[in-house]
Amino acid sequence: MIVDGGIFKSTDGGARWNKATTGLTAIDVRALAINRFDTATVYTGAADSVFKSVDSGASWTRLFTFQLSVSSVPGFFAPLFPTGARLLTRAG
Repeated sequence: MIVDGGIFKSTDGGARWNKATTGLTAIDVRALAINRFDTATVYTGAADSVFKSVDSGASWTRLFTFQLSVSSVPGFFAPLFPTGARLLTRAG
C-alpha cells in the first residue's frame, strides 16, 4: 500500500500493516510496480529516484535518480514491464 509516509506491507491479508521502507531515502512514493513473473521483485518511484526490492519490499536499493516531475513518475514505469506488471499509484 502506498500512503503518505511511504510503503506499507501486509503479510496477513491486511489485518496488520508494517512500514516497508528500509533503504528508501525518499518517502514521497508515487508508484509501485510488481514484476508479475517474480513478485518478490518490486520497483518504486519517488520524487526523484527509482528503487528496487528483490525481497518483496523488505529492503530497497536506489537504482538511479532522474529529473522528472512527480506527476510523471507513474508513466515512467510503463515500459519496464511491457508484458504487464501490476502498477499501483498513489493519488494526490
